[in-house]
Amino acid sequence: AGSGATPAAVDGVEPSMVVAERVRRAWERQLERQGSANGELRVAPHEPILGAAPGVLDRLERRGRRFKLAPRRLHRAMRIARTIADLDGRDAITGPDVDEALLYRPELAA
Repeated sequence: AGSGATPAAVDGVEPSMVVAERVRRAWERQLERQGSANGELRVAPHEPILGAAPGVLDRLERRGRRFKLAPRRLHRAMRIARTIADLDGRDAITGPDVDEALLYRPELAA
């Protein structure tokens, strides 16, 4: 244990307290930005409140066509991508956030 490395640095897993703090900050960002959780948003994916970086909506549309996703699924993916960006402390949703969000599609999780 004399190396000074934290358990997170050794096994790649963040301590629960670190994760809890990141979740708390993400929740605060959501409440400050829109007054509710991202999961409760009922805005269209192109709405500025979601904060999509340039090119993100094009990527979402391409993925939607490729995977034959309904608009409802695309909306859900954008809300998840918004949460991923919040957890990372970023104002803008990036293309990789959208791709990660699409990995959480229910049919892939089964």
